[in-house]
Amino acid sequence: MPQHLSFLPCFLLLFSACNHLTSPGTAQGDRETVGWGQNGGQTAPSLAEPASQTLPESDAGPLLSPKPAGLFNHVDFLELSLQVEGGTAEMSAVRFDSRHFTLRVVDQPESWSFGDTLGSSMRSAGAIAGVNGGYFHPDFTPLGLMIANGRTLGQFTRSSLVSGMLRVLQGEPALIWNSESSSTAGASDLLQAGPRLVDRGQPVSGLNASKVAARTFLATDGKHHWLVGVVRSTTLKGLAKLLAMPNLVAGMRVDRALNLDGGRSTAFYVRTSDGREISQPGWSTVRSYVAVVPR
Repeated sequence: MPQHLSFLPCFLLLFSACNHLTSPGTAQGDRETVGWGQNGGQTAPSLAEPASQTLPESDAGPLLSPKPAGLFNHVDFLELSLQVEGGTAEMSAVRFDSRHFTLRVVDQPESWSFGDTLGSSMRSAGAIAGVNGGYFHPDFTPLGLMIANGRTLGQFTRSSLVSGMLRVLQGEPALIWNSESSSTAGASDLLQAGPRLVDRGQPVSGLNASKVAARTFLATDGKHHWLVGVVRSTTLKGLAKLLAMPNLVAGMRVDRALNLDGGRSTAFYVRTSDGREISQPGWSTVRSYVAVVPR
């Protein structure tokens, strides 16, 4: 997707929440971003005053924003705007510690769901954050294997698009590559997705460098720290390079990262400890979400 990214000065920004109407989507990797609209759903006030700093190209970090008042312990909220070749890439992400929180796959079986589907799905799961999940076929069945809400759906798939999975065993999430395992034994939650973005701290080779779209990702340092978030307007290659930056987030170096369904499906949600919500639903109805929930 991206042309070569050249990272210029970076600014930490705080975003304001907006909701928009959803329409059915299909399993088309990297669907184009349509834009943001609004419906009558709930929005949240800004959580903190913007904290910004200018960083030279040779020193691109740390980029972790101060924790807004009311955010849960062991959770950090990150808002980042990066000037890249051809425009600006904006990241919204939550970092959490998997010793205190875990990931849950939430099935959303209604192919024509409208309104606050993202918020209602996250609230029903008891989530403090979440994003859209994996790909799905035109008939709204999952593309690849999915274990959600106690049910196993779809089938294990090996392809360049669906090349890895999120697997949760005894409450501990992990990113597993197809070449490593297809086992579902003991998994409470599982979601195949792709492509792989980062492996062993390095961007995966061969990713598309021309198609710009909104992106959704999961990333981990291979220990207990995780990033769950979205990046607006970048390519797969650009996203991989961004996530592999050594100092993207203070105190965390991404070891593995996996792309989820993006484009019109891109959605992001955060809830504070006092119940305030930031909700940015996608333009397309999605089959699944990935939620950050307490252990």
